[in-house]
Parts: sequence; structure tokens; C-alpha cells
Amino acid sequence: MRGVCSIEGCDREIKGKKWCNVHYMRWYHHGSPHYSRDKYLEELAPQRFWAKVNKANGCWEWRGTFNDSGYGLFHAHGRRWRAHRYSWTMANGTIPDGMFIDHICRNRACVNPGHLRLASVKQNSENTTSRPGAMSKYRGVTFDKKRNKWIAQVHHSLRNVYGGAFDTEEEAGIAARDLRNVLFTHNHEDRIENEENILH
Repeated sequence: MRGVCSIEGCDREIKGKKWCNVHYMRWYHHGSPHYSRDKYLEELAPQRFWAKVNKANGCWEWRGTFNDSGYGLFHAHGRRWRAHRYSWTMANGTIPDGMFIDHICRNRACVNPGHLRLASVKQNSENTTSRPGAMSKYRGVTFDKKRNKWIAQVHHSLRNVYGGAFDTEEEAGIAARDLRNVLFTHNHEDRIENEENILH
């Protein structure tokens, strides 16, 4: 009997250097009998994360795997993260319960912490890309056939807020945007459009 491994809690037989075969091989391959693959991967999590990111542009785009909704996925600390949430956590700490991480840039592949912010459910829904509806190319605009008018309205705090009736679709689109700028706090696209119009 050659004795047992000198590592605390290990009762396997010694192979060499007073260690069992498992601890000896950890030392042989990794330089330490205490090497742990899981611990090693966790310590390298930030390096593993940023190795999957392309920082060529303002949006730092994720180059790893994605879910069906277009959000990047990253495994660390024993769980699967959405990549943008992991990025925000590395930069800012724990995400408060019930809060979302909103992409100011509206690019779901982006993990640039400077493009991310905390948001409530409502705030997160405010920062959406303007998209055509069934009746109009402007967000928040519908056509009233009875009045032969374009109607602007905004959904806010579980109710529709009326923004007026207009002769043209474009006028209604501007009115809906302006109303969102009054009622919303996180409608980034609307505010950029408004600044561009003022500058021109």
C-alpha cells in the first residue's frame, strides 16, 4: 500500500508526487492538482464571451449561437444567458428583478454595453422599430372610412390616446410620433427622427 492522495478529501491511492492518478494528471496537463475544468471555464467566461463578438462597428455584434427570436446565447456560471444580458451584467452588475435590458440601437445581435439600458416592460415595448400596420405605413395610424380621415393614436398605460384626425397619412404619422414623444420615455427611433426634422 503506497498510501492515499495528499489532497484534502481524496482517498485514492498515490501515483506520484503524493497525489492520486486524477490529481497527478491534472498537475501534469494543467500545472495544478487543483485544476477544475468548470472553474477554469468560469474564470475565462469574459474572454470566451468577447471572443464571440465583432467590435468593428458601433454595434458590437454577437457571432455565437442565437435563439429563434434573434437574441445571442452564451453559457456561463451554470446557466444559459441571452448575450446582451450577460454583457450588461458584466458592465453594471445584477439586473433588478422584473427589469428588461433594452437595445437602444434596436439591434438584437448587439452586445455593446453602451447600447443597452435597463427598462420596464412598458419602456422596453416603447423602443420598437416603426413598422407598417395593416392600414398605414406609419406606426399608430389607421384610416377611418366613415370620416375619410387618417387617425393618429398611441397605446399608453393600457389605453389608446387619441392624437387627431388628418387629411393625409403623413400628417397623422407625424402627429402619432409627436404624441409618443410626449407620453413615452424610451422611444429612441421617434426622437432621432424628430431631431433630424428639426435640423432640416
